[in-house]
Amino acid sequence: MDKQAIQAILNSEKCNLFDNSAIASHASQPLEMSMIDAVIHYFTIQGWDYAQEESNLLHSTFQVQEYQWDCYIQSFEAQKQLLIYSIVPAIAPQYKRAAILELTTRINYDLVIGSFDVELQSGYISYKTSLDITESYLDLALLKNLFQANLETVVYYLPAFQGVIQDDLSPLEARLPSEDASGFSCRDAG
Repeated sequence: MDKQAIQAILNSEKCNLFDNSAIASHASQPLEMSMIDAVIHYFTIQGWDYAQEESNLLHSTFQVQEYQWDCYIQSFEAQKQLLIYSIVPAIAPQYKRAAILELTTRINYDLVIGSFDVELQSGYISYKTSLDITESYLDLALLKNLFQANLETVVYYLPAFQGVIQDDLSPLEARLPSEDASGFSCRDAG
């Protein structure tokens, strides 16, 4: 699946995950609010549900086709940093952890934005993207880019993780070739 196919899925009427038209006229205006309030504002514009777990922590659930996963957004206001964790809906059993670690390493090598992590005790797999606005300001365009990078990357690589965990594919067989991802947060394969 290439970037255009993923964007078509995310923007289809069935999925309708991103409503970029709703932010277009205000995308680059500085948001004069806390980062977590800015994320709440962005979620409201997108029509996304969320729960505020703590003053600096939001939780949301996303579904694209047959995939559903939890996403946590945490702000570090004093440091002016924002972190998004998507929890991959596949837990690596102990006997598959070495293969999942190899797959994660292979995938992370190609990623320009964010990284996949494996919690070794539990087998939970997550994808994180982050933003530091110490010398800048937060706007809807930055939030759109951050969430789009996170959610599109999770959708793109979910089949690879499921291939190793459920279908007994090797990490090399399961990994999607980087040339399929040209322009999709991956290094140029050439």
